[in-house]
Amino acid sequence: MDKNSNPFTESTKTAKSEQKDDGHTLNPYQPSITGAKIIQPTAGHLLVWSMIPSIIACAYGWYHSWSTLKFALAIVLGVPFTLAALILNEKERAKGQQSKLE
Repeated sequence: MDKNSNPFTESTKTAKSEQKDDGHTLNPYQPSITGAKIIQPTAGHLLVWSMIPSIIACAYGWYHSWSTLKFALAIVLGVPFTLAALILNEKERAKGQQSKLE
């Protein structure tokens, strides 16, 4: 058995034989840019993620004995504001992704 027949050295030999014209060696472990899938979050994903800060605030309020009004405000104000921030962030990410493709 050849002592250089492990998968790492085989892939290195293959990568060395696939050099581009500019002399750079391709990395066999790096995923290609064209093959990367970008997951688009759905409304359900955004809604669930927007509830997490309110749940954390309610846990904090439970520990510090908040009144019922404070719990209601944490949920009623926290979810829409966080949801709006997530939607704006997603729009900006989509714009940036689109500009990279152009």
